[in-house]
Amino acid sequence: MENASKALIIAGAILISIMIIGLGVVILNNVSDVIKGANVDTEAAQANNEKFVSNFGNNLSAAEVKSLINTIRANNITADNEKGGLGTIFIVFDDTTLEPSAASKKTQNGRRYQVEALNDKSLKENDFVKDNGNAFDKDNATQSAAYYYNGFLRAITITTV
Repeated sequence: MENASKALIIAGAILISIMIIGLGVVILNNVSDVIKGANVDTEAAQANNEKFVSNFGNNLSAAEVKSLINTIRANNITADNEKGGLGTIFIVFDDTTLEPSAASKKTQNGRRYQVEALNDKSLKENDFVKDNGNAFDKDNATQSAAYYYNGFLRAITITTV
C-alpha cells in the first residue's frame, strides 16, 4: 500500500512537470512570434524611412526640397487611407509646423535649405498639429530623431540656409 501511494505521488509530480514544460513551450512560441513581428515592423519602417532620409542634407536646392515635400505629401495620403493616419510625416519649416502644400509654397527658388529629422529643439510648445485625430505634439518631439512608434519617421525640419 505504501508503494502504491508513493507511485501515485511520483506519477502526479511527473504530470505536473509535463504540464509546466508544455506551458513553457507555448509561452516561448508566443514570444518568438511577437519578436519576429517586431523585426518585420522595424525592417518595414527602415525601408519606409529611406525614401525620406536619402533626401536629407545641409545645402539642398529648392527643387530638391520640393521633391521631398511631394514625396511626403504622397506618403501622407497613403498613410491616411491605409493606416488611419499612422505614418503621417509632419514638416517643421523654419520653426513653423506646416502642411506639405504650404511648405511647398514657402520654398523659394534660388534659396538653399537644410533638411534633417526633427530634434527636440525644432518644435515649439505652441506647435500642435492634429491630423485625423493623430496629434503631433511636444511629447513626440522629445524622442530622438523624431521617430514615431515602431521606428517610422514622424517629422522633418526644413531650415533656410
